[in-house]
Amino acid sequence: VGLTFLDAKSTLRQLLTLKPTKADGTAAVLAKYKTVEGLNDFVRRNTVVVPAGYPVQGTVTGTLGGRTTLTVNVPAGLLPDTLQASVSVYPNAGAELQASLEGLLKEPVGCFEQASAANYPNVLILDYLRQSGALKPETTLAAREFLDRGYARLAAFECPVGTTGTRAGFEWFGAADRPHTALTAYALLQFTEMNRVTKVDPELLARTRRFLLDRRTGSGGWKHGDEARSFGAAPTATLDAYVTWAITESDRTAGTKTDLAKELDAGKSADGGYRLALAAGALQNAGALQNAGAKDEAGKALAKLKTMQQTDGRIPSGGPTITGSLGNSADVETTALAGLVFLRSDDTEASAAALKWLLSQRRPQGGFGTTQGTILTLKLLTEHARRTNPTEAKGTLIVVVGGKTLTKSFDARNAGPIVVELPADRLKPGNNAVDVSTADERPFPVVISWSARAAKPSDKPGRLRLTTKLDAATYAEGAVAKLTATVTNTGEACGMTTTILGVPAGLKLPPDFKQLKTLTEVSQAGGEPIVSYFEVRGRELILYRRGMVATEALSFTIDLIADVPGDYTGPASRAYLYYDDAGKDWQAPLKATITEAAPPAPADVEAPKE
Repeated sequence: VGLTFLDAKSTLRQLLTLKPTKADGTAAVLAKYKTVEGLNDFVRRNTVVVPAGYPVQGTVTGTLGGRTTLTVNVPAGLLPDTLQASVSVYPNAGAELQASLEGLLKEPVGCFEQASAANYPNVLILDYLRQSGALKPETTLAAREFLDRGYARLAAFECPVGTTGTRAGFEWFGAADRPHTALTAYALLQFTEMNRVTKVDPELLARTRRFLLDRRTGSGGWKHGDEARSFGAAPTATLDAYVTWAITESDRTAGTKTDLAKELDAGKSADGGYRLALAAGALQNAGALQNAGAKDEAGKALAKLKTMQQTDGRIPSGGPTITGSLGNSADVETTALAGLVFLRSDDTEASAAALKWLLSQRRPQGGFGTTQGTILTLKLLTEHARRTNPTEAKGTLIVVVGGKTLTKSFDARNAGPIVVELPADRLKPGNNAVDVSTADERPFPVVISWSARAAKPSDKPGRLRLTTKLDAATYAEGAVAKLTATVTNTGEACGMTTTILGVPAGLKLPPDFKQLKTLTEVSQAGGEPIVSYFEVRGRELILYRRGMVATEALSFTIDLIADVPGDYTGPASRAYLYYDDAGKDWQAPLKATITEAAPPAPADVEAPKE
């Protein structure tokens, strides 16, 4: 940017406007210093570049039987230099699982369910790779390191009971005396599977199982607190079915020593795909323990479940899941559960159809919609991979797009998918034909994923509505800026909500977070604090709430400090149900101008004494 001269014993502040050479990622800023005597120094700083606009993405799936042509529809109006696309071919079941993990392998953060969503895939992949003999040293080290930290964090969410120092049950944020039956059942599932690949405190496992068994009503159900709102607004019968399945699933290999006859019997009348899949799974697990009656009932439930399967392999949920998911998200959870019971009953046709549809729902980041949907799909993938011999694939993958030919060689040593990056300049708005071929004519799954940024959001708003505003357009350096946000639930009671507020870069949160901490203590409707939990990631403030009652509106103001002079535009803000992130209400990015304060008078510098 040129030379700036600085006199001896003086200070200088200079504001520079820099334009990054990339639209997304990490950029380096380098400042060099030189004295007249020839002394040199430099400072290098990395800064994160966030793309403008709103995220858009899509996937196209198919089967590669030697050759196939898939059509990718690229929407018009994408921001320049933001389109990224790739072709992935999966030569074996292990590659499918590996791809899902690599998109999700990250350090656990957030509340119990978030930490679990990041940690659970590590458990599943490590267990599969260990059993299949395909475990790579680098994967082992990374996964075990994450598991150790993830386990410690998850165990910390066990709820304190009274003032005795004891703990029992789990809750979103480990709140005292608020253990939560359905979430604890989910915890038991994860800790049981984790125990196969790393050491889990046996007392924690026993205590968690005992807590659940003590919650039985004695008439085929389970005791639930105010969980219809705090874990997805699910019907009690659905929550009961999930807990019964989780108990039997966690004891499936070790043997259930506790009589669950009434709970299993209650599942026989289940209707709707989701509840029926849970009942069939619980009865199947009990039948595997030589319970002849349960085995017969599991067969009847399986037959009924199979009649619900659509021609594409999908099984409709027939109602909300335990997380309150509806629509496609609920169908993913239901189809994954059904696929598991089909696979365990050796109905390869029904399980393969379910798995094929699920793989078509894969998102570009590697997940399958909601956290529950992703975990259940990965459970199905791991069991399928254990039963499938790896395909000895070898050859060259050929991809033709926009007149350009791309090739990539592969062989049986490929642990993950075969990935070919597509040049963005060959993909035009509208339909684009992508030809994929290889000499191997076996039916390998193929997926084309793309992502970009657009000037307008493509997501349709869900149940929540969000408004955001700053109290002014311009602030003096050091002044306080007030950001006011209002989140409104336009429908019936709902479960966990997520609000993400984009903060312009020149504004910063006070370092003590005192105001935010106060919001986690101030109660509103239903006795729940305005904010259940918050975290800060880069320029985004993420606020969680356990749930909202019907038509509830939450309004709050956050103070920000005008820190660095300049003109700024923050990331777009949005609000959505945690378990239905397909329906987001986006708000235009907040903008702020910060004017430079007058520089202080330079202080006298005393010359050093000889």
